[in-house]
Amino acid sequence: GKNLVSQKRYSEAEEMFLRARAILEKPPGIARSNVVYVLTDLANLHRYRQQYDTSMMYYKEALSISEKAPRPDAALYIQIGQIYEKQNRIEDAETMYLQAIQIREDWMFLEQVGMFYVRSRQYDKAEAAYLRLLQLLEFGNFPPSDQIVTRNMQRLAEAYEQEGKFFEAEEIHKKVLDRSEEVDSYGYRAWESSFRRLENFYLMRHKYADAEMLYKRVLSNMPDTHNLHWKLAELYVTEKRYAEAEQVYKKLLAIDEDKKYLENWR
Repeated sequence: GKNLVSQKRYSEAEEMFLRARAILEKPPGIARSNVVYVLTDLANLHRYRQQYDTSMMYYKEALSISEKAPRPDAALYIQIGQIYEKQNRIEDAETMYLQAIQIREDWMFLEQVGMFYVRSRQYDKAEAAYLRLLQLLEFGNFPPSDQIVTRNMQRLAEAYEQEGKFFEAEEIHKKVLDRSEEVDSYGYRAWESSFRRLENFYLMRHKYADAEMLYKRVLSNMPDTHNLHWKLAELYVTEKRYAEAEQVYKKLLAIDEDKKYLENWR
């Protein structure tokens, strides 16, 4: 059935899922979890087709069976919450998301909760969700190269920004750069978003000394990054530090094999 869904053969997939459900429901004492899986597949199928009412019907039927188990399937609450969100039933969505993490406080569910709060502009609650999420990830000993941690640090920083907590946001973005420096000298690209946020933060507030330190920090790890040399030189020009600007321009021209910056410098 799932293969048919991936091929967008939805009618055939639905027919197969319904047949599987009929087979599973016949024997007495059958493991009800198998029926839950099929109902969830049917719900997902209709969700892909944006048939949210039908999708919700199957999710709720699956949940009614799952709730009889000692530990219900928390993912079903998340999925129902997502449908409620699509229907703009924000309070109902929040109830479902919170029930999910009460059943199973998993970082993946907390990530969904945090994103929900950002989408619904409840940034104080998003902050709390991301802080708890990062706590769990810290206990999980994720390596510095793991982008799950990095992306959620950046989401926390964005929540701080929306709350006007710019100092807290700045500190989080700095920590993202710290993690990047621990692995392969910025060898993966997650640091770029934090770099741009910090750069904009400093330049918009005329914090040129901080911007200079930021450019030099990244250049110490990526010395051949042409546009960073250019930005540093332009910063010096803004501050009327022309001699220092000239030195950076010359360094840029020495590594600029295509000479694409030459005309701008002249």
